[in-house]
Amino acid sequence: MPFVDDGSSSSDETPPANGIAPDTLFDLATECIPSSKSVGVITNSSTTGDPIDESTLGAPLTRIKVTNYKSGCQLIALSINHILVDAGSIGLFWAAWSEQYRSCRYGDGSCIDVQYEFDHPIFAQTSKNNDDEESIPDEWKALLPDEVEGNNPFDESSINATPTSPIAATCTIYYRNDEQIKLLRSEMLEMRNELKDSPPYLSSNDVLCGEVCRTLNATSLLLCMDWRFVLKRGNFFGYALLFLFLSFANATDAAFACRRMVRKEGVVRRKEFVMWKMRNEWRQGQTQLIWNSWVPFFTIGEQCGPICDTSLPRMRMECYLDDMMMSEQMKRMRVAVASRGGLAYAIVFPQPAKGVRVYFFGQPQNGQSLLSACSS
Repeated sequence: MPFVDDGSSSSDETPPANGIAPDTLFDLATECIPSSKSVGVITNSSTTGDPIDESTLGAPLTRIKVTNYKSGCQLIALSINHILVDAGSIGLFWAAWSEQYRSCRYGDGSCIDVQYEFDHPIFAQTSKNNDDEESIPDEWKALLPDEVEGNNPFDESSINATPTSPIAATCTIYYRNDEQIKLLRSEMLEMRNELKDSPPYLSSNDVLCGEVCRTLNATSLLLCMDWRFVLKRGNFFGYALLFLFLSFANATDAAFACRRMVRKEGVVRRKEFVMWKMRNEWRQGQTQLIWNSWVPFFTIGEQCGPICDTSLPRMRMECYLDDMMMSEQMKRMRVAVASRGGLAYAIVFPQPAKGVRVYFFGQPQNGQSLLSACSS
């Protein structure tokens, strides 16, 4: 893993306090895709003794850069490919870093020794897990979109290709405080009697997602799910995301559709479903919105919520999480995804003061509508 610290200092007095982090702070982990399909030699080199052609491997997936400032501050920037980790893993990483720092800084020897898990459960599955399509419940299949060739939003080759109907996507940032979320929830629950099988409760995430769906007039979305809770793998460090396809007759039903799916007794809380979905995660089709929330993974200020079942104490960050996490490179990649055929992408970040900040990647008129709703 490359580590860049050449002793040079920034001309600035202090690190940037807020806003999207510029590329200059990072040694970006780009060009990671192997240049040749012959990389399979890696798996055989230990037994055959054949040399590895490193030119075919692609660039490192993780890089670290240190920048020193005149004030004496030091900034450590980590650039890591999303294929290795998700937001939950970043939360574990920061919590472990904080715990180690406290132990070293105060010398009280109180650092907690946490055993992390690195083996992805997909690798433990054997050929006997092959799915008989007729035995799969219809409610499971409903969470897979109809496959549309060339419409996988996570296929990097399709992201870099010229879209058939390019959209001038932009990044819009808006804030929702607790009172605004409460009012949105009340408004949506008033429509409950008009909708079939409407749950009596909506979470803040349901409400925020429903608001964006109404703005887009969207009747389908991909909802990002962390499977650590279901598989009881709270200390898993890696990529633990699944994308669940939801479709609904009307955009006003979006919040309720989210709640119906993720409620405690729902299908997505079953281990068997999660393992099946992992084996079918490659099946992606057309959707209108990708919705992702980072709120459950971090303690910001006084907002608390456990990171799965980890035994680490929660690290309290007084800064804005998105200012720490949202780089120009990350922004560019999501704008590229949102520029393909009208697809929208949203990430929710917790804030030190109660509330959330939402990064919406999509058509500028929709972003403006969400901004206007903040001031209404």
